[in-house]
Amino acid sequence: MEHTDLIKEQFDRQSATFGTMTGHYEALDLIIRLSQATDKDTVLDVACGPGIVACAFAKKVGHVHGIDLVPAMIERAKESQKTQGLTNMSWDIGNVNPLPYPHCDYSIVVSRFAFHHFTDPLAVLHEMTRVVKWEGKVVVVDVMTTSGPQTDLYDHMEKLRDPSHTHALTLNELQNMFKEAGLNLVEQHRYRMEVDAEELLKATLTPPKEAEEFRKIVKADIGVNKLGINAFIKDDTLKFSFPLVIMVGIKQTPENYGLSCCG
Repeated sequence: MEHTDLIKEQFDRQSATFGTMTGHYEALDLIIRLSQATDKDTVLDVACGPGIVACAFAKKVGHVHGIDLVPAMIERAKESQKTQGLTNMSWDIGNVNPLPYPHCDYSIVVSRFAFHHFTDPLAVLHEMTRVVKWEGKVVVVDVMTTSGPQTDLYDHMEKLRDPSHTHALTLNELQNMFKEAGLNLVEQHRYRMEVDAEELLKATLTPPKEAEEFRKIVKADIGVNKLGINAFIKDDTLKFSFPLVIMVGIKQTPENYGLSCCG
């Protein structure tokens, strides 16, 4: 199966449950604040899912455009837009590599919780940089690891829960990607999203066999933390936290690239 087909399959199944987890709504204000968004901004949300981030930005900026590969996710996003009474939004169904938009079209381009699903995250970041205006901001929010061995363990765990997971990037890999894409990294904020393991497995519709192996791996990491997820049990409930990072880069001016401005 092509990876894009795997993503469609997984997130079509998860479209009704993906946005139900309270953790998905954490840190939205922080993301917007670090992006320095104003009512003059036009925002593109790449791999927007059910529109959680896009709708949050729409309350602050002039216009938000969301794109996602999964039609069911876009339908959820439209429903959320309607429920919140937001009129400054538009949506596309499509692949994000390449993005179907002109050069220098947006002042802020954001992607949250998606880079670990991309087979070529650097190519996507290049595309995000291409469509943002000179001196515009590119914002990436995703899980991060601290070493190669930790990444291997984390990837194995996550693929049990969600086969469309590809690779968790280390902080160093993310930093290097921003540099390679021509972005000046101006903000880097690490935070954690605590989750209930059972709530998570229910939301992602993980099959019983894989769910049980996932639980065993998380429980075995309590007090060890090789995975970097700070697993623990409280009131007979298995919990852990995703290690996340918000990274904000500014697209360098044409002179930095040795190019003429693209408009």
